[in-house]
Amino acid sequence: MSSGFHWQDARFGEFHTTGPGAAIPVPENRPQLTPQQAAGHTPRSYLGDWHPARHASPSLGQVTPFSRPRR
Repeated sequence: MSSGFHWQDARFGEFHTTGPGAAIPVPENRPQLTPQQAAGHTPRSYLGDWHPARHASPSLGQVTPFSRPRR
């Protein structure tokens, strides 16, 4: 069953990818964002004013964007 949408339209695009695997041997399979497109992808554009650390459960201890909850 086909949804009528091309698989490449349902993927994330890359921007300034570096490191192993960053080479783009088949460009049509690795959509690239332009600088203008990438500029719109910010934490605020996705999360708005929501801050995960402010909404953490007290039972998890202190939670920061770079720490894991204690178990």
